[in-house]
Amino acid sequence: MTDLWLPDVRIASAAPRLMDNTGRFSSPLSGTMRTVSRPGDRWGVRLEYANLTAFDRSRMEAFIARMRGAANRVLWSPSDFPQRGSFPSAEKLVNNNFLTGTNGWSVSGGTLTATDRRLRLTFSGGGTAEAFQTCGLVTNLPHVARYFLVDGKGTPLALGALTSYFQGSVVTASVTSIEGLNVITLVPDASSGGQYPFYPTSGSGNIPTGQIAGNYAEAVWTSLTQCMLIDNGPNLLEFSDTLASPWGAFASSVTANAATAADGTATAAAITDTTSNVAHYVSQGSLTVPAGVADFMVCGEFKAVAQNFLWLSLVEGTGSTAAVQFFNLSTGALASSSVGSNWANLRSVIRPLGNGWYYCAMVARKTNAATSLTVQLGPSNSGSSSSYAGAGTAATDARRVTCSQSSVPGRQVQSAGAAVAATAQTGSAYYVKGLPVSTAGLLLPGDWIDVDRELKRVTNQLDSDAAGLGYLQFSPPIRTSANDNDPVIVNVPMGRFVLSNNQNGWQATPGPNAQPFGTYSLDLVEAAA
Repeated sequence: MTDLWLPDVRIASAAPRLMDNTGRFSSPLSGTMRTVSRPGDRWGVRLEYANLTAFDRSRMEAFIARMRGAANRVLWSPSDFPQRGSFPSAEKLVNNNFLTGTNGWSVSGGTLTATDRRLRLTFSGGGTAEAFQTCGLVTNLPHVARYFLVDGKGTPLALGALTSYFQGSVVTASVTSIEGLNVITLVPDASSGGQYPFYPTSGSGNIPTGQIAGNYAEAVWTSLTQCMLIDNGPNLLEFSDTLASPWGAFASSVTANAATAADGTATAAAITDTTSNVAHYVSQGSLTVPAGVADFMVCGEFKAVAQNFLWLSLVEGTGSTAAVQFFNLSTGALASSSVGSNWANLRSVIRPLGNGWYYCAMVARKTNAATSLTVQLGPSNSGSSSSYAGAGTAATDARRVTCSQSSVPGRQVQSAGAAVAATAQTGSAYYVKGLPVSTAGLLLPGDWIDVDRELKRVTNQLDSDAAGLGYLQFSPPIRTSANDNDPVIVNVPMGRFVLSNNQNGWQATPGPNAQPFGTYSLDLVEAAA
């Protein structure tokens, strides 16, 4: 089974249909109709092509031959309905479908050619070889790069001969390429970066493994756009609400369920300082994280009591350096921040929750190989120093403190005596993150989206809060739940389809009166894989 790219040939008509899996039962006594809802709703579409000639006719007939009936899959994107919402989904690549040849693309270590809207990189046989384009990016918001690749001479994609990647400034995301659609997400830390559809995996001496002069790789389509991310709500911390052991209290004490939280429940913990002139805080350490460069997020709900400021801190376990952000819980503003030597790209947000409560979040990038983190939080009387002479009274209320590996602020998740793994979402909605902040109408009813090559149609307006969080509602319901931090794609959303039967052909006029025209019809049904 192989995924194929549907040729970008003019479609005479498209007839999408939603194929529901509801069971029906008619009572033999009264004739009353009853229904039972079952999972498995999917899209179908009938595509009609009329009077294709020459180039387009050849491409369509070659595509039908490669479909092999229902053996292979095709990626189809609806183009009958323009996006109504304001989500910034514009394509960032120039000539991303190679309609104008190699225009906009650069090459190193080889030569570029474009034939039949395919970009071919032919290797020169020494050193690195890459095809690339430098694009404008939006700092600290998620982007998705997609490349549809086909096997070339000497580059069997199934054997991992190529890597696809794109980069910000110091951060890079990459995948070992496969034949078909390759998808990569990145939250860039710079306003420009390079995109590389194919880059031969380097061997000894930085020479592509197994590549000689004349070998080549091909791409039939590329894309780089902004996206949003799935928020499946993991939490590395235990006892998010009560701040009980393994949380430790330093020059302070914690009383669980001592305050009314923003949602009106008596589930918030009170942090009481001592009278010492030191830092008063609570801490939980030994949070296991991957080695290497990665972004981490800590957030929670907080309310000022005796002290007007709060600070959040992430401490890496090797050099014990920290990223720290102070928040003003009186005015709802960010205060001072600091970044230790093994941290970078700190960014923070605060937003009101009502009744004096605020959502506070901090994201920072760990730049060393530490494999453990410590989360610290505490009250402050200045917004610039964690040390002060306490009054021995409740200083700050806190609830639902959450830490996860994330490049953007996420939602709070309740935990008890164990960390919470990312939880698969089901139904007809996803919690999402990484949206442009405080924006209404990012998506509107009728807009199309793509989550892991499942096509969905938006059924309710998508808005974002000041942290870039939202709740995305759509139809049909989720068939296979997406992973945490998977992209939700707005630009050229696509689904994976299969022919509804094992036969497909076309209509032409043979013989001495043959016409240079061909008529084609594809009846497609959304496939699970």
